[in-house]
Parts: sequence; C-alpha cells; structure tokens
Amino acid sequence: MNSNEQYTLPPDELDISNAEDEILENQSMIALAEKYRIKAADQYDEPKYTLSQNGQGFAPLGNIMALMAEMKHGKTFVNTSFAAALLKGETGFLGLKGLIPDASVLFFDTEQDLSDGQRIQRRVHYACGWDFNIDNDRFRIFHLREIPYDKRREFISWAIRNYKPTMAIVDGVRDLLQDFNSLDESADLIQELMTLSSECQCAIWTVLHVNPNSEKMRGHLGTELGNKVTDVFRVVKDKDKATGNVSFEVDHVAARHRDVDGWVFRIDDDLPYGIPVLLNKSEILAKEDAKEERTNELREIMSKYIHDPAAISKTKLQKLLTNGEHIGGNKAWKMIEESVELNALEYVIGGKLRICKSSEKPKENNLPF
Repeated sequence: MNSNEQYTLPPDELDISNAEDEILENQSMIALAEKYRIKAADQYDEPKYTLSQNGQGFAPLGNIMALMAEMKHGKTFVNTSFAAALLKGETGFLGLKGLIPDASVLFFDTEQDLSDGQRIQRRVHYACGWDFNIDNDRFRIFHLREIPYDKRREFISWAIRNYKPTMAIVDGVRDLLQDFNSLDESADLIQELMTLSSECQCAIWTVLHVNPNSEKMRGHLGTELGNKVTDVFRVVKDKDKATGNVSFEVDHVAARHRDVDGWVFRIDDDLPYGIPVLLNKSEILAKEDAKEERTNELREIMSKYIHDPAAISKTKLQKLLTNGEHIGGNKAWKMIEESVELNALEYVIGGKLRICKSSEKPKENNLPF
C-alpha cells in the first residue's frame, strides 16, 4: 500500500462500530429510565417543610420559592422573618414556626450597602436573642453588590454546597443574570437553582420585583420562576394617607401544596433596627374599617362628577375635582389615584374611569403591566 494512502475500514466494520455505539447509548438511556422512574412499590417521603403558619407547612426542603413585591414594599422584612422563624424553631417569629431542628440560613444580598446588610443581620440576631457583635454560624449574610453577576452566581452555588444550609435566601435573584428578559438565561438560572436545592436538600428563596399594579413577576425570569417554584408569596405596603401609618400585607398567592393564611405586620421602630411585629385582630379590624370609610368617602365625592354608569377621562375628572372641590391639580390627581387603589373608581375600556360599586377589585382590571 502506498504510504500516502489512508486505510479505510470495510463497510461491515463501520456498521459494527455504529451498532456498538447504539447499543451503548440505549443501555445508558435504560439506566436513566430506571434511575428516574417512579416505582409503585417504593415509598417516597412527604415534603419536609421548613416553616409553618397556623399549623400548615410551606417552603419544603429541596425546592425553590419566590417572594415578590413592588420596589420598597417590605421584601427584606419578610425575608428576615422567614430566617428568624426558622432559626427560632418552635418558639417562632411573627406567627411563623421553624420545623427543622438546629437549622441554618445563608442570606445573599445583591442590592443594599454594607450597613443595610448588617441591619438585616442584627434584626435576626435580636429576634433570636443573640449578641449583636458576635457572629453566629447558623446565620451567615453575604454582601454581593460589588461582584459581577456571573461571579455572584458562582459564589452562591459554592456557598450552598459548602455550608449546606437548611435555607438560602437570594435577595435579588434578577442580579444573577445579565438579561432577565432572556429565555435562555432565565431557564438556565432556574434549572441551576432547582438542581442546587434538590442535591443539597435546601429550601431556596428567590426575591423578585413585580411591575406596579400587577401580580406578575418581572420579565421572562419571573415567568420561569412562576412555573417552577413551590410557593409564591407577595408582600404589599399599605400606607394610611390619613394617619401616615404603614403596614405590610403578606399573601400566599400560589402553592403546589396547600396555601397558608396571610398575615399583616408593621415595623416597631422602638425596637433595635426596626423589628416586624404582627398586627393584632383589633388593629387589623380598625385598619379595614378606616379603609372602608375612606373608600366610601371617595366614592361619594367622585359620584358628584361621574354619573353612574357613565365614564370620563382622568384629565377631565381632574379638572372637575379641581374646580368643584377647590383643590390643586396635584391633589386632585392623587385623589383619583387613591380612589383607584381603594376601588372607589375603576378603569374601563378606553382608559376612562367610572364608579366602582364593589369594594373588591374587579379581576378584569388586574392588567399585566
């Protein structure tokens, strides 16, 4: 054979090689099928919840959860409460109880500065009765604001695998990718978190903003999260315009298992670093009564300028209020926005406003923006 010629396998040998590859691939797939098949005779453990409220568990180990809110609507206070409740166990915090003995928590903050991060740490230490100036390895908080998004993600993965926490809180999951509207990036990140939570048997909380007046988490990342998480909670800030009092309402808006009851809290600034405290029943009733009274008051005012079932533009209503109520344009505009927020007014097709007879917000007005 000429030295420049290359030897070529006979056709039958090529066929044998391909057949062997197919056999190996088939054997590999069979092994995967056996590994991941749910078998009737096997017994699988029920979800092991990390937290409970009024006896109902949520946030199971090996799963990811989502907490959503508008900007500056109390997400970090809720995260702090989840961490403190888990660490305190049966004694609990803010009406929540921890279900895992000797639990530990990692808290990853991607947005706030160092002093805010330490404030979070000290709220947890206060709730648990720990010394402010002594680190406790059951609660580690990391400041990741200065690290590029890809390094944040790498560090979080390493930390969860290394420290093996019961719970990990990623306050700012959007900051773990470059484009939260990228389908590929979002899907890749969520899959990584799902794998991480499952392999490490850790409950991972993700925190993401919603758009104003919407119940949908932002971007493709929010859509992907909504599809994959076990629990979704939403926190809403409620400021009484008459008194200036601020409270926060937490609702369990989606669950793979059973929903837990919502709760309402305020911040006690007389306690160190501002500690969340539950509103008692009488406070909640008084708050609801005040809101209903204000709603009726606004509905009565608006009825002087909008004759049901008519609808008018926001600009025209502003002018009518300015002249009829003898107030400035800005105040009239804010009164309209408050009326919509309290469901004294509602938007109809064409962007016009009409009187809303029910105090319950119509579902058709929950627009996706």
